[in-house]
Amino acid sequence: MKTVIYYNVTTGESFDADGSPRSLNNPFTAAYGEKRLFEWHLVTEISGTDPGEWTALTEFESFPSIASLAADDTYINAYPGVFESYTPAEEESLLRIRFDAENAVVPEQGTLRVRQRDGTVLELEYTVASGGPDEWEFRIPEDLSAVEFLSGGTAEVLKQPMAKSSQTLSGSDPSRGIFLFSLTFQSEKLRKMFEYSDLEQAASRGLELHLAGVDGAGERVELVRAVAPLTILGVLDRSDIPAAVSDQERNELQSWTLALLASGLEAGFSKDGNLWTDDSTGALWFRLRPMNVPDAQWCTPIPIPQPKLDPDHVEYSFSVEEGAETETVEIPYSELNVSKPFDSSLFELQADGSELNITHNSNLQMFYTSAQVRLCWNGAFPAGTYILRG
Repeated sequence: MKTVIYYNVTTGESFDADGSPRSLNNPFTAAYGEKRLFEWHLVTEISGTDPGEWTALTEFESFPSIASLAADDTYINAYPGVFESYTPAEEESLLRIRFDAENAVVPEQGTLRVRQRDGTVLELEYTVASGGPDEWEFRIPEDLSAVEFLSGGTAEVLKQPMAKSSQTLSGSDPSRGIFLFSLTFQSEKLRKMFEYSDLEQAASRGLELHLAGVDGAGERVELVRAVAPLTILGVLDRSDIPAAVSDQERNELQSWTLALLASGLEAGFSKDGNLWTDDSTGALWFRLRPMNVPDAQWCTPIPIPQPKLDPDHVEYSFSVEEGAETETVEIPYSELNVSKPFDSSLFELQADGSELNITHNSNLQMFYTSAQVRLCWNGAFPAGTYILRG
C-alpha cells in the first residue's frame, strides 16, 4: 500500500494525496507489522485544490545525498545512563551501564555511546549480555583499554525508533521534490508495545523525513527535516497477516508483471455492464486482460468516470433483456435522490451510441406517484438500454 504525503516546507503543514490537511486529530495511519510505501512530495507554496499543481521544492543548498525516514514516539535520541565498569577480553569485552530511566526498552543489538577520559565520545556496536530493569551488561567486539573510560562518566544506548529506513527507492526524484521510502513497522519497541499488551494503537510524534547533503568543504549539512502526523495501529491477531515475501520472490513477481504488461493489454467497453465490445464510444464501463495469454480472464468491470452533474439533475439507466417481456418498470425516488415528482424524459440508447428521445412514444406512459416513477409500455418493453433524465 502506498501513502502519498505532501509537505509544505514553508509552513510545516502536511496534506494527503487529495490535498486534505492532516493533523494530530486526523493523522496518517499504518499497522504494526505492515510494510508501507511512502511517497513524499516537498512543496514550497500551495495554491488551488490540485496538489499536482503546487510549487515543488526543487532547489537545495546541497544535493540531498543522505536521506532517512523514521517514526518514533518521543524523538529522544538515546537512553542516558552512567558507565560503571569495563571488563576487557580478547574477542568480546563487557561494558556495564546503569540507566537513569527504569525499564528502558533496550534492543538485543544496537549502538551505545560512552565518553572517554579525554572528553571524546566513542560509538560501539553491542549485543546484550544480561541486564534489567535499569542495569545492563553489553558485549562489544573491540578490546579497549580500561583506562580510556571514566568510571561514573556518561554512557547511553541509542534509542531504536518504531520504524526506520535509510534508503530511498528508485522512483525518488529530488529535482521535483519527490522522495520514496519502503518502511516496515516492526521493531523491538513495537513488538513489546503490541505483543505484550492490549494496546490498540500508538500515537507517535510523527513520521520524520530527514534530508542531508555534503557541502563544498566536505561537511554534512542538514537540508530538510519534515514531520507528518502518524498513528500506528496494533494487531491483536496476526494469524491473517501474510508471510513476508523474500527479495528473490518479489523480484521474480515484479519481472513477471512487467513482462506481462510489456506484451500489451486488451480492453473491452460496455454501455450497460452486460454487452461488451471494443468500441469505447459512449461506454460507461471498461475491463482489461493481458494479450497473447490463452484463456486469460477479464478483470472486474471498472466504471468510467462521468462528468459531475448539477445537484438537481437526475439520470438513471436501466436495461431490458431480450425476451424479458417487461411491461412496467418502477423506480423509487430514493434511487433517484429525489423526494417528489419531477419533470423528466426517457431516452433509448441506440447501437451507434446516440440516444433517441421516446418520451412521447405512443406506446409509453409515465406515471409519478408519491414514492416512485412508473414506466409502462403497451405490451413488452423492447430489449435495450434506457436512460431517465430529469
